Amino acid sequence: MTVASETNRTAELTTDGIVEDFDFDLLIFNETEVEVYFKATGGLYAQLTLNSDYGVIFTKYGGTVSTDGFTAPLVAGTLLIIRHIPDTQQTKWLNLDSHSETQHQDDFDRAVIRILQLLEQLARSPKFPIHSSTTGIVFPEPAANQFIGWDSAGKDLENKPASGESAPLVQNFNDLNDVAVGSPTIGDMVQWNGSAWVKVSNISVASIELVKPGNVPGSNGNTRRRIAGAYEIFERRTGDAWVVTGKKIQIA
Repeated sequence: MTVASETNRTAELTTDGIVEDFDFDLLIFNETEVEVYFKATGGLYAQLTLNSDYGVIFTKYGGTVSTDGFTAPLVAGTLLIIRHIPDTQQTKWLNLDSHSETQHQDDFDRAVIRILQLLEQLARSPKFPIHSSTTGIVFPEPAANQFIGWDSAGKDLENKPASGESAPLVQNFNDLNDVAVGSPTIGDMVQWNGSAWVKVSNISVASIELVKPGNVPGSNGNTRRRIAGAYEIFERRTGDAWVVTGKKIQIA
């Protein structure tokens, strides 16, 4: 036999709660070389267990995955059958040893199938364009509530806060050398806009919220001051609403 197709998996097969048998046309050598994944409508794929969720009836030219005798027919969704053979050498070749033609052919077939497995995985992986000379990019270790992005040099990947980049530490507020805002004057302020420090002149905001330690903006227990008409009003966040504390200062 030869491996005449580069296909290493079936198309997504439809399940309907009635059909129990699903055919595949993949060269395999053992029933354990068939992996089956199922996704109910609206759900996510999960791998099924051989001889618990399904069985395999096969010849080397293909076979059938069946839930008959193992579990109820799969509910409405999709089924995916993937060939996966071990990445190990099956035959120990010795000098002047005699092996059948079938053994030679099987070993060559296995080698080709392993190549197809790798190609199939690479086809599902992100890649740089063919003309790129970029190499050595390493993914950072997983970190909760962060996303992966390019570093400031654009040369490697790093974890970044989900809410945006962290503000760099400002070392010198006297001349603002550590924040590229240019020509600071008395009364100016600096503000982190999510990606860089920027200068804010003649700041004007609708309200100022003081966040209680351990809280986030909008949490109960925070306080706020704002302008309403001719009054400066002080409020407290209570019951998920801003409540006037009773203190008002007339400003006009």
